[in-house]
Amino acid sequence: MIYKLFLDQGAPEFLGRVLCSPAVINVTKGYQCVPLQWFSLSRGCDKQGELLAAFELLLKDSGELPILPPVRGDLYMVPFGVRPLLQRTRVEVLCWGVRNMATYDLQSVTRPSIEFECGGERVTSPIMSNLRVNPNFDQPHLVFDVELPKEKLYMPPLTLRVVDHRAFGSKPLVATAVISDLHQYTVEPKVAREHTLATSVPSLEAKSSKDKAAHVLARPTLSHAQASREPGTVDTDIDWWAKYYASSGQTDRSGSYLYKGYERLTLFDGALEDEPQFNGFRDLVDTIPLHRGRGEQAQFAGEFKGTFRVYPLSAEESDQPPPMTLDGFPSPDPQDLLVRVYVIMGRDLAPKDAGGSSDPYVTISFGKSKKTSKNEYRPNTLNPIFGHVFEVSGQLPLHKDLKIEVWDRDLLTSDDLIGETIIDLENRYLSRHRATVGLPRQYHVSGTNAWRDIELPTEILCNVARQRNLEGPVWHSHPLSLTLGGVSYALTDFEPNDASLPPTVGDARERLALHVLYKSLLLVQEHVETRDLMHPARPGLPQGQLLLWVDLFPASVQPLPPAVDITPRRPRKYVLRVVVYNVFEAPLQETSFIGGERMSDVYVKGWLQGTNNVQKTDIHYRCMDGDANFNWRFVYNLDMLEAEQMMVVEHKEHAWSLKSTEQRRPPQLTLQLWDNDLILRDDYLSEMTLDLCCLPKPAKSEKGVGPEQVPQMMGNGDLTSVTVNILDDYTNRINLFEAKRVYGFFPFTKVTEGITEIAGKIEMELEVLTEEEAKERPAGQGRDEPNLNPKLPEPNRPATSFLWITSPWKSFRHVIWRNYKWYCITLVVIVLFLLFLLLLLYSLPGATIDYLIGVD
Repeated sequence: MIYKLFLDQGAPEFLGRVLCSPAVINVTKGYQCVPLQWFSLSRGCDKQGELLAAFELLLKDSGELPILPPVRGDLYMVPFGVRPLLQRTRVEVLCWGVRNMATYDLQSVTRPSIEFECGGERVTSPIMSNLRVNPNFDQPHLVFDVELPKEKLYMPPLTLRVVDHRAFGSKPLVATAVISDLHQYTVEPKVAREHTLATSVPSLEAKSSKDKAAHVLARPTLSHAQASREPGTVDTDIDWWAKYYASSGQTDRSGSYLYKGYERLTLFDGALEDEPQFNGFRDLVDTIPLHRGRGEQAQFAGEFKGTFRVYPLSAEESDQPPPMTLDGFPSPDPQDLLVRVYVIMGRDLAPKDAGGSSDPYVTISFGKSKKTSKNEYRPNTLNPIFGHVFEVSGQLPLHKDLKIEVWDRDLLTSDDLIGETIIDLENRYLSRHRATVGLPRQYHVSGTNAWRDIELPTEILCNVARQRNLEGPVWHSHPLSLTLGGVSYALTDFEPNDASLPPTVGDARERLALHVLYKSLLLVQEHVETRDLMHPARPGLPQGQLLLWVDLFPASVQPLPPAVDITPRRPRKYVLRVVVYNVFEAPLQETSFIGGERMSDVYVKGWLQGTNNVQKTDIHYRCMDGDANFNWRFVYNLDMLEAEQMMVVEHKEHAWSLKSTEQRRPPQLTLQLWDNDLILRDDYLSEMTLDLCCLPKPAKSEKGVGPEQVPQMMGNGDLTSVTVNILDDYTNRINLFEAKRVYGFFPFTKVTEGITEIAGKIEMELEVLTEEEAKERPAGQGRDEPNLNPKLPEPNRPATSFLWITSPWKSFRHVIWRNYKWYCITLVVIVLFLLFLLLLLYSLPGATIDYLIGVD
């Protein structure tokens, strides 16, 4: 069945058709009206709306047909069995304003008004004075009553028509919108009640701007109950990054933050307005797109800012209707706003450079204000840590969009846009979820977590109670508690153990008010949101993510609380000194070709992981008993983030790189034992890797290094023994940056056929000093001057420790003569005897002849 609709105004205009399957009814089996339902109205491929209707086919031969409904004019009336049950309903409209209006007939829209129609009733807003000066309506609150169905299914749409009032009486229709799901704005009628406020806490409306400024200057002090915990003390070991890492689960980088009782903040995986509990901050002002035209030919014409409230009216309320639900909205006049944008870090940014990396920086735009961190770009990274705080100002509603862009800095060509994100600050500022400044979990008056809002928790509680029509708050002193909306809250319910609180928390009343705000009312918490970066040329494809949060303040309230310091942690310069005294039980790698002894030409090589500063000791030649003597000092410079227990390593990606790339690595010292070869490549013997922040406690003697047999319980309950050494013992660990100096014996290990075994023991001293301490106590590398702290003498090595090719006489004396002395003596005797015999045989014939002839 095809049902066609035409526009009955002037010449008929075809609107669309509905395709439906009517219900076939056999009257003999009983007649029952078919319920109404919505049918899609279309013209071609374009959707033209919906039609609420019911279609029946009655069989004539099935019996007596039902009585036809009464006629009104030329049409039958809808039967009562089909007609929805109507009730008197009030529709409140907050016609806040319009935004981003497109031109119409090459002229700008300057004096619009909006007509709202629902269920045959209409209401029209006043004409806007000048959209360029103030895009809000002077009297935004509109109300009209209409008969609407009780059932959600039958709720009719609400139509918006924007008309521009131009010269010479021209009133063109410039934009329209249809709200098909009006039921989403249905609320319960507001109950009239006298709002009760605590007499000891003044309302915010009673405060003038001067009073607010005085309040900000005079920050509250700690309560008497906190006096025993050193009130006002600032914990210098705690920074904002410790709070962030503790909240993100990276407790190894947060230090003692959680152990001191500080709170976490909320980390959102998406944008703040995308969180289900906040519903896009549409509770007071919603953003509805306006279009011009129909179907696929419709063009974007602007945005309507406003909202609706729909609630039924009972017969008893005809004389005294309930209070307005949208009453108490803020003034629609322009509001100067100061915005603080905290940009923390970027994640997985799209690479823009040929090397697969980027040099990102951030640009903030709000109204006519624009700030950039181009001079502080982060080189060669796709996961930059920005730590920037931007302050920009603008005027609502003229400027409502905060644009945050991430760019890639280029030296020769123009910078490339990586991505951008846009935040509607107007919705956040007007929302009753209070998205201006996030509420922390604890009330602090000093330190990193100091209260940064212009209102105290008690003031915020009073304002929220008034907005939500809640009774109270009413305060009680003994014990400290309050009543809000008929529910009582006590401070002990939230803080059962007062002694576990940090020393910087403030007044107990403010803490209780904050607990109630945080736990019981749906307000925006202190948070960090994660926003996708989009590129206009790649719609729908994120170009990375940006972690940030935004604080909003009225510009009229001065002075404002100081901004949170989120400056990235800067590493502290340290000097690590490693003094290698002796090595014991070194593996004997070679066999002497002269004497046949087992020996090694031992030396130690060391470096910090991630660096190129590789240092070596001198060589202990001909180590035949496994004991090598060095008295050698390694000196390493390192940049250390103590709070994160990480070392910052800088290196250049390419030879032509202008700036170094920073990497964070654990401070691990690697020492290796090697056997020196004169011609061939040196032979690896064994090694060890020590984490300077989790250093095993060294042994006091060579024998204490291990290995030891330690009993261990197996899965079946039996006991077995496991061979371990001090590197495997995780119970006694030392942080070298706290201990400053460690002396003792450590094992070298090597893996043979999957089995780790000890292959040498080293006696050494580890000492870490700050840059200032290193200048006060200088020490040279190796045994170079200044040979101090400690002074290292020449090692007392055996006389056999030398390189044979550099001293042949020493080789003969200490190697050949020592091992082959009797062979040498025997050889000399034999040689002398042979010489004597040779001379005898040479001279004997002549002497014999001379003797025979009598020659003297």
